[in-house]
Amino acid sequence: PRYLAYFLKSSYYWKQVNGFLSGTTQPGINATSLQKFELFIPEDINEQRRIASILSAFDDKIELNNKINKTLEEMAQAIFKEWFIKNQKAKTKNQKLGDLVNITYGKGPASNELKKSGYPVYGANGIIGYCDSYSCSDRQIIIGCRGVVGNITLTLPKCTITHNSLVLTPLNNRKIFLYYLLKNQKLDAIAGGSAQPQITIRDLENFELAIPDEKIQDKFDSIVNIIEQKRLNNFYENQKIAEL
Repeated sequence: PRYLAYFLKSSYYWKQVNGFLSGTTQPGINATSLQKFELFIPEDINEQRRIASILSAFDDKIELNNKINKTLEEMAQAIFKEWFIKNQKAKTKNQKLGDLVNITYGKGPASNELKKSGYPVYGANGIIGYCDSYSCSDRQIIIGCRGVVGNITLTLPKCTITHNSLVLTPLNNRKIFLYYLLKNQKLDAIAGGSAQPQITIRDLENFELAIPDEKIQDKFDSIVNIIEQKRLNNFYENQKIAEL
């Protein structure tokens, strides 16, 4: 079963299965067509098991890296909450988000132009596909403004962002601090619209935040940047493993 599962995940399978697709508005594949699909199966069952065992080891490493990354983000969140939420003695001043960042709409490709590999394309709720080029070389803070409103993402480098998200560029370059600050806000509460909730640039510009002293922001950035770099390294390692 594991050998079969890996075969069906392969790029060979996906290229071939396109020939079996039917339907125009919503392409699909039926059981009769799938039963005619030819597979390459080693005759020796032990060879199938060896192949599956090697690939399973790669999958296990990917899963471990994903768990590590989840733990690392939880660590960064715990540090933020300890320093800026639980610590009531921390001095803050209220500032509008528009005074701290430049806000623009994303300009990503249409959904029918997305691919299964390449540079990541972000929508309102994270990565929605890939394309051959990118519009942002650095990591970006994005907020879902249509569909999944208020969702906050710190993108990977070399990415593209669709019009369903707003891109926030900090004026003081403290991107990591601002990301975790926004993660602890209820931005969906400022969404307007009835048929389709949305957040506008003006909504975000007028949103007030309690901003701590710059020195403690810098200290937080210096610590959590190390955590974020480790998360990035794990992601790139997973990409290499998946390619293998």
